[in-house]
This record gives sequence, C-alpha cells and structure tokens, in this order.
Amino acid sequence: MKDFYIGYINKLPKRYKIALSIGLPIFLITLIFASIIFSTEQEQFQNGTFELSKETTIEGMLFQKPVPMLKIEVEKGYFKDILLVDKGKFGAENRIAHLPKKEGLPVKIKGHLIYYNGHSVLEIEEINALESKLNFHAFNNYLEGIHNTIIGEIVDPKCYFGIMKPGFGKIHRSCAIRCISGGIPAVLVHRNNDGLESYYIITRKDGTKDNSDLFDLIGKTVQIHAKIKKGKDWNFLELDDRSKKLIINEQGYSYYPITTTLPTETVVCKH
Repeated sequence: MKDFYIGYINKLPKRYKIALSIGLPIFLITLIFASIIFSTEQEQFQNGTFELSKETTIEGMLFQKPVPMLKIEVEKGYFKDILLVDKGKFGAENRIAHLPKKEGLPVKIKGHLIYYNGHSVLEIEEINALESKLNFHAFNNYLEGIHNTIIGEIVDPKCYFGIMKPGFGKIHRSCAIRCISGGIPAVLVHRNNDGLESYYIITRKDGTKDNSDLFDLIGKTVQIHAKIKKGKDWNFLELDDRSKKLIINEQGYSYYPITTTLPTETVVCKH
C-alpha cells in the first residue's frame, strides 16, 4: 500500500520526510538569493522630501510671471527662488488671485515644503500680503539666452521633487498629466555627462498656460528646441513659433543610468 498523508494525524510518511528535508532548504536558499537579486535590480528612490506633517511659514517677495515664485533671502545678499503650487493637483494661480498684480509683492506664506537636489517647491496653505516692507529687495532677473536644443524628460515638479516616488517615467505619466493640466508648471529635467541634473520650467512667449500639447511627451525621452533663459535656481524653456518638440525614445529619460549614452537619433514622432 502506498503512503498516504492524513493532515490530522501527526505522523508524516518516511519518504515525505526525506523529500521535505532536502527540498525545503533548497527552496528557502533559492528564495533568499532571488530576493536579494530582485531587490538590488530595483530603481533607487530619489531622496526628495515632502514635509506633509510640518507647516512652514515664510516671508518673501512674490513674483507672478512667468510662473508664481517666492524669492527669499537665505542670508545677506543671497536669494533663493521657491516654486509655488496649490494643494492637490493644481497650480498656484487661483491661490494668489486675490493679491495685487504687482511683481515683488511682500507676502507671508504658510505651507508645506517639497525639496530635492537644491530646489524647493512650496504647497500653499495660506498666503497674505504684508503691510510692511521686507528688509531686503531683489529683482527677478534671468539671463536671456538663445534658441537651443536640450534633451530630457518632462515632469510635474510637485511630484518629482518629493511627493511621489518615483515621480517620473511611464509609471507616473498619468499623474503628471493631471498635475500639469491643473496648472502646475511643466519642468524639463536634463542631466549632463557627470550625472548632474538641471531643471527648465516650460513657459510660453505669449504668456498662455495651456500645456496640453506636452501631454504626449510626458514620461518619455524628448528633445526640445526653444529659447533658454538662465536663472539662479530655475532655468526656463520659452516656447514660441520657432520651437520644435521631438520624442526621442518611449523610455523615460530618468530611467537611463548616469553612465549611459542617451539616444539621439531614433525619433519616434514630431510635435
């Protein structure tokens, strides 16, 4: 009669014991090695931070063009530009609509900071104009550049700089489209040969905020020819009639390892 195992009888047939004593250790060792290999092959999370549980109060100068920014004095004579956004998937325009249309307006903002790689975004909880002047004064100066071509990936800065991990690539594409359609500025992430990232806020020469023509480009490796303006913290890509946008590769630019030579020839489509 063949061995037959009955679960409620606390006795395991001998040949089952032998099979388990050999097979179970092999299975566990294989599982451990597979887990180690799988974990090491995963993409590393960015070290972006979203201070969800911490509210920060900041005073500075509000500049509304080309996108809402808060300029603060970090130390004497040294200034930093913080990109402003609203809660949820919305830009800051509606939150600052009640304020005077004055560039450099002194304001006080309560909100939640989002920061990564030396760049900051502030999610507004409350914003009010200050009656008194600040003890510093600065201008919103950008170096006018020429039309040039740059390769990178279009992201929404709120997610990319700390709220979502990952906040780039195809896996985040639908979220980024909703954020950008809600008024959060589109940002092109560019990385040089040394692995250093720079960020270009995409604007329009005519001042319009509609970025629907960028939706098909999000989460992919793209090439954009536009007018580049250099700023202290943020750079700008100003689109106009001369601008050209190409999808270089369906793979998200941010997924390429730093040591990889990025593709420059396989154009998927034009926009």
